[in-house]
Amino acid sequence: MSGEPQQLAGGISEALLTTATGLVISIPALGAYQYFISKLERIVRNSQKRQTELVNYIKEVGINDGV
Repeated sequence: MSGEPQQLAGGISEALLTTATGLVISIPALGAYQYFISKLERIVRNSQKRQTELVNYIKEVGINDGV
C-alpha cells in the first residue's frame, strides 16, 4: 500500500464514524420494529378470537346468511 498514513487514518476514522452512526440509527429502529410487530400480532390474535366468538354466537342463535 503506497498511501500516506494520515490518509489511511482519515479513511479508517470515517468508516468507524459511519458504522457507529448506522448502529445508532438501526438498533432503535429494530427495537421499534419488534415492538410494533408484536403489537400488530396481538391485535390480529384478538380480532381472530372475536371473529370466532361472533361466528359461534351466530351459529348458536341460528341466524342464517342473507336474513
